[in-house]
Amino acid sequence: MGILDNLKDALGGWKHGSQKGHSATPDSSAGTSQENESYTVQSGDTLWKIAAGCYGDGAKYVQIFEANRDQLKTPDQIFPGQVLRIPGAGG
Repeated sequence: MGILDNLKDALGGWKHGSQKGHSATPDSSAGTSQENESYTVQSGDTLWKIAAGCYGDGAKYVQIFEANRDQLKTPDQIFPGQVLRIPGAGG
């Protein structure tokens, strides 16, 4: 089971590019050697829940938070519609 499958399971069965607005596409502007993916925050999401889906471990929410410090002031406040970088989720 891949990272995107884990995220799908954790977030209720969405499909890649579905009408729910979830997005998992490579982010070529990341400027790092690791491939990043992006994720569009939906109502009810938390960084913990997103990390659990992406990495299989909610405690890794810190990686997502650190990768998005330019738009997140605290890991407790994310908003629907935000597009977050998911570091290392691409491979």
